[in-house]
Formats: sequence, C-alpha cells, structure tokens
Amino acid sequence: MPADDIVSEIDGYTFVEQGRRCTKCGEEFIPEEESQRMIKVARRLGLWGEPLKLRRKLSRSGRGTVLRIPSDIERSLGIRGDEEVAVSKVGRKIIVDIQQKAFATKREIARSRRQIQAGKTISLERPHR
Repeated sequence: MPADDIVSEIDGYTFVEQGRRCTKCGEEFIPEEESQRMIKVARRLGLWGEPLKLRRKLSRSGRGTVLRIPSDIERSLGIRGDEEVAVSKVGRKIIVDIQQKAFATKREIARSRRQIQAGKTISLERPHR
C-alpha cells in the first residue's frame, strides 16, 4: 500500500519519505529515486559522505597495541581523550564504540547549580569542543 510518511533518521535529523508499506507486517519499502533524493539532502547537510577509511600503523605500548585516532575525527566526535570505549571484534574487523559517561564532573555540577540558581535553563548534554 502507498505510504507518504516513512520516517528515516540520520544523526538526529528526521527525513520523511514516500514509498510502500506492507499491510500485513508493516515493512516499509523506499524506491531508489526517493532514497537518492534523501541522500542528496543529507550530503548537503554534511550528514552523508563516503565511508571514512584511513590507513594507520599500529604501535606497541607495554604489552598492548595502540591505535592513534586522527585529531579531525576526535573533533568531529567530541572526543577529549578520557572517554571509556567498548572494543569488539567482528570477523577481522575491530569496532570501537565510545561509551556515554553516566556521571558529571564536580565542575559541571557546580556550573549547573550556579545556572539553576540564576534561573537559567541548563542542558544535560555535554558540549562539543
């Protein structure tokens, strides 16, 4: 059945597309032209690019192996260098997933208290550098 309310999300941006939806299972199908249109918009917004593949040389440190992350990737992900990561292996690929901190620093708590006392709205999101 035709549907004009198929929702896709990329990096927090919501796209509404046209396509077809199965009446029995609810599965959605988006035609190639509609997908290409969404990709074109996402590229203009800087959300869709070519997959990033960089070559890096691993190094040793103590009894472990070190992979250095380029500074432009650090900036784009808001990495400060004190984050915890989950490392997993899928086949011959290594996946590094940055974990969200579930706690705030004393400085962040103090700043939030001052803002609340001043009657300002505060954000619970950590600002990016």
